[in-house]
Amino acid sequence: MWDGNLDTPPTIALLRELGTRTLRCMGGSLSDNYHWVTDLTVGTDWPGPWSSSFANLLHVATNIGAQVITTVNYGTGSTNEAAA
Repeated sequence: MWDGNLDTPPTIALLRELGTRTLRCMGGSLSDNYHWVTDLTVGTDWPGPWSSSFANLLHVATNIGAQVITTVNYGTGSTNEAAA
C-alpha cells in the first residue's frame, strides 16, 4: 500500500518476471490501524490515504495470477468491522 507505482505496467511486468504468486494487504503492524471503510490509517503518524488502494492490488493480482492474503484491523477496529 506504500507503493504509488504498484498498479503500473513496469511493476506488473517485474512481478510477473519474478514469478510472484502471493501478495499481502495490508502489511505489517499498520494493519492494526487500517480502516477499510475510510481507507485511512487512524491513530498513527501516517497523515492520510495510502499511496495505493486495495482495488489496485486486486488489479495487479489478477494480471499476474497471484493469490491475495488480506489482514484485518484487530488493533483499533472491532470484530464487526473486520467481518464487514
